[in-house]
Amino acid sequence: MQHQPEVNPERIGLYGTSFGCANVTYTAGVDERAKCTVAVVGPGDCERQFRMGPNFDAFMDKVRRAKAEFVISGKVSYMQTMRLMARDPDVVADLEKSQKLFPTWKPEVSFESLADIMEFKPESVVDRISPRAILWLHTDKDKLVPLLFGQKGGEIDRALEGFAAHELADTEHPIECDLLLCGQDAGAKETVSQLGRSLGLRRGPELAARAAGVALEGTTHNVRDEAGTLAS
Repeated sequence: MQHQPEVNPERIGLYGTSFGCANVTYTAGVDERAKCTVAVVGPGDCERQFRMGPNFDAFMDKVRRAKAEFVISGKVSYMQTMRLMARDPDVVADLEKSQKLFPTWKPEVSFESLADIMEFKPESVVDRISPRAILWLHTDKDKLVPLLFGQKGGEIDRALEGFAAHELADTEHPIECDLLLCGQDAGAKETVSQLGRSLGLRRGPELAARAAGVALEGTTHNVRDEAGTLAS
């Protein structure tokens, strides 16, 4: 993509939702070509997420046996994606609807690949992202990746340590607060301000955006909250 004439190779951004959120978070941690990232409602540790389900240990025994069988014989066994998503009936209903629209599509995942998925922990590399920008978005009602099982606060804290708010006029001095608000959308600023208060964040002075029409809301310093955070 960087070699395409219409692309500025120094301004590559990533966006991902759900498992895509986990993928872009990990990519941002290991690839400095990603200058900014938006990661929406995804797991920070895939094993931690799936461990919430019933009979997890028995399920993992089956996964490990399937991987061993794949290595020995090349035989691949599958499970329906809907079974993985069973905690959220709305997601299951959407998958079933999509399957009807695209009858050749098979919403399934191989058991042997689940062994590798369980070892995928993108939060383990978030401390490598700073000072590049990342925005994590989460909800408090997600049934598949509950807030406590998204990006853990301690890992995000390491990611944001010393984060440089490079869009502000002066980046030479420490930012002695947890929450900075700037921009021209009063409603958006009030929403973020309320979120900050609910998390016990220290609010800094309100700042003017450097570019007209550009809003920058988010946490930019140390956030220690095991329930998760919104950061930019």
